Amino acid sequence: MFHSSASPNDPMFFLHHANVDRVWAAWQEENRLAGGALAEDYGNPGYPDMWRGELFIWDQVDAAEMFDYRALGYEYDALPTPQ
Repeated sequence: MFHSSASPNDPMFFLHHANVDRVWAAWQEENRLAGGALAEDYGNPGYPDMWRGELFIWDQVDAAEMFDYRALGYEYDALPTPQ
């Protein structure tokens, strides 16, 4: 493993997060009619407001703008249906 600041250069890190993104896209497709509604998180008093906030590195971008993979220009040939 690389140092954490260089972790995106680690092939395993890249493959893992690419798969996380793919699973997220599959979930979005399966739950499209729900509009991506957020679940209640009673253990976190800042939720759901935190997803409306700015990302700490890119202060001109809200976290909610990163939710829809299609809006970011990504496509998948085939997505699994979550079970």
